[in-house]
Amino acid sequence: MVGHETLDLGVEVRILPRQFPRSRNRTMENRNWKMNKRGCVSDSKGFTLIELMISVAVIGLLAVTVIIIVGNAIRRTNENVARGNLGILRMAIMTYYGTNEGAWPSNPLPNFLVPNYVNEIPYLNLNDHPRTNQVVGPNITDSGGWCYDSATGKICIDCTHLGLDGTQISGW
Repeated sequence: MVGHETLDLGVEVRILPRQFPRSRNRTMENRNWKMNKRGCVSDSKGFTLIELMISVAVIGLLAVTVIIIVGNAIRRTNENVARGNLGILRMAIMTYYGTNEGAWPSNPLPNFLVPNYVNEIPYLNLNDHPRTNQVVGPNITDSGGWCYDSATGKICIDCTHLGLDGTQISGW
């Protein structure tokens, strides 16, 4: 039945006749109704479930790629900062050595270098260890801090992990 009717609840309902296009490309009432391969009428303005799933999968792959790239960039940055701070400490130790007529600073290292040669012992922020500026003795214990040998004046990073370049961090 076509037209307006009022139901018992007082709601007005308009019932339209259902008309289907006779050919595949005919439009009906300013909409793009088309016959699909199965012979069903569909609105061609929407996306299919497969198209949406493929879109979500592609976006997910792009997101994972970006996360990996950003994670490696952060790790590379932390390693470069650690190498720079290692160079600063080596220069401070060499300056101390030259100023004090060939004597290496003794442990604890901060007592000899701060504040005359460096403002503070730099912090290490390596991904495998918590952030610290602790100076330990000559033996590498993988604490993530600085490892200093007062007999030779050698300073390194107390970490047995490998850096992104494939070398052991304590060997930098």
